[in-house]
Parts: sequence; structure tokens; C-alpha cells
Amino acid sequence: MAKTVGQLETVLGHYIPSEESFVQALNLCLPRLFALGNWRDLVVEKSITTDHSYISLERGHESLLAGMVDGYPTDTSSRWQDYVTQGLYNSSGPAPIFGLVDDGTHPVEIDLAEGDDDNDEYDFKVTSIEPGVTAVPASGKVHIIYEGADGTDRVETFELDGSASMSTAYTTEVDAAKQIQSIRFENVPTMIQIQAVPLTVAGTTFRLTTGRGNEVAEHRRYRFYFDSVSATKTVTVLIRRKFIDLMNQTDIVPLGSYDLIKNALLAHVAEDNANLDDAERHWAYCLRILEGEMAAYRGSIRPKINLQPYGPGSTGTTNPI
Repeated sequence: MAKTVGQLETVLGHYIPSEESFVQALNLCLPRLFALGNWRDLVVEKSITTDHSYISLERGHESLLAGMVDGYPTDTSSRWQDYVTQGLYNSSGPAPIFGLVDDGTHPVEIDLAEGDDDNDEYDFKVTSIEPGVTAVPASGKVHIIYEGADGTDRVETFELDGSASMSTAYTTEVDAAKQIQSIRFENVPTMIQIQAVPLTVAGTTFRLTTGRGNEVAEHRRYRFYFDSVSATKTVTVLIRRKFIDLMNQTDIVPLGSYDLIKNALLAHVAEDNANLDDAERHWAYCLRILEGEMAAYRGSIRPKINLQPYGPGSTGTTNPI
């Protein structure tokens, strides 16, 4: 039931004060709707092929709900797993019994040190990934804080100029990047990507992150056991979407039900007017709408309660409801 910002504004724009931007109102309401649960439009499936002992979720994805490694279901474990059992670090990743272990957020999808085994220093390259756009925007900046080969923190700022691509051209390995500390976008109007280009050794150029607007790059990462049997692993995951600030009329809103967004906007307006009772009533109605949509979406596929009166492994009675 996804809709664009433009579609929603045409129908619901009159529910907010005329002096307020409809896009900004959505940016205030939608994070709260996203946080209410794992609704049908917020759960997606991705297949990631990697030659590292970890995977990083792309921009716009928040957390992992379930996963398979090379087609076999695997458990998931929290970050505490390292501190109470195995400890850090094993070059092959955590023990297989722990499955996919949460590793928090990182500023890049792939660490520089693991992008190419024969190369330790990198240049940066900026290109557009906006559909139908072949050049970087003519406005905006990208700020990259990184650790150079000499161990000092450095800053690289790209002032976007509308060219086909933009790159650094470090002349010494000391100036080149060895580890990324943070990547921040400033007033970037369209989607771009930041790539790492090997400085001294012919190797593979790979993507560090993507973004636009005033975002700060963050990628949720999960580690897993990587044996030496195969050169790559395919990790298939069910992941939850993360809310990303809307900017344009063509941006897609996953939770696009008119009735749902209307009540969220009314709750937002009521909160602005210090009418918390009405606001809570509208938020509660939003939850009821989402639950109803989820039940309709599931159809006959509903969770079943399996009762095992004699303990795990015994023959249970399935609740027919």
C-alpha cells in the first residue's frame, strides 16, 4: 500500500497548518509509525553475497529479523555474546553455534582494510546512483573523516559540482585513507555513492556508502562464522526497514494508507497544540489500523500456538484458531 509523498499531500495536505511543510510533518510522524511494529510494508528480503565474515545492511535497513547462510537457517545473537562467551576476535568470525551476531552500526558497508587484501590505502570517488541521472549534483557537500596511513585523523570534503564523478588524487600513501571514522552528507539533493579506489595496487573499487540530504552514514552489521571451504557466502535475510527522512514529492512512503497517515497527522497537530489526550487517541487508532491491515494481509497464514503439555519434544496440540 505504498504511496508517494505527492499522492499523500494531494489527499491529506489540508490536515496540517498551512505554514507547515507537509514533508516535514511526515518526517515527524512516520518514525513513530515505523516504531509501532514489524508491519507488512516494513519487512523485506535481501540476498547478500560476501567474502568477509560479516554482512552490512544497506541504507534504509535497520535490523535483521531472520537469516540463512548458504541456504541454511541460522540463529541470531546480541552483541553481549562476545562478552559472555567467546570474546573478541576470531578472524573466521564467531563460532557457528552463535549464528549471526549483532555488531552494531558502522559508517561503511565494507571496511577499507578488508576491501582488497593487497591494498591498505585508498582514494575516494563520488558518483551518482539516482535513477536516470549520470552526474553528481551541482550543489551540496560530502564530509569524510578518516584515519590516514600515518595514524592521524584527516578530513576530506567534496563540494559537489555537477561533474560526471569526483575523486581524490592522493600522491602519497600517508595522505590516503586507511580507516573511515564518519561520512556526512550536507544538502545533497539526489542520491550519490561514495566508493573506495585502491591507491597503489590494482584492485577492486567497492562501495562504502550511499546517501543524500543531510544524512550521516550508518550501516547495521552482523558477523558470522566464515569457514575456508568456499570463497564466498550467500546470506539471505529478512530485514526491517529504517525510516529515512523524506525530501521530494516522488519519495515513496511504505506505510501509505490514507487513513493511517491522516490519524498520524492529526496526532501530530494535537501534540503541537498540547492536546495530549487527543494525540494519544489518534496514535492508538493508528495501531489498530496497522493491526487490521496486517491481519488482512496474512489471510489464512496466521501464527499457530503449539501446546506441549509434557514438555519440549512431546506431541502437542495445535490451536486451530
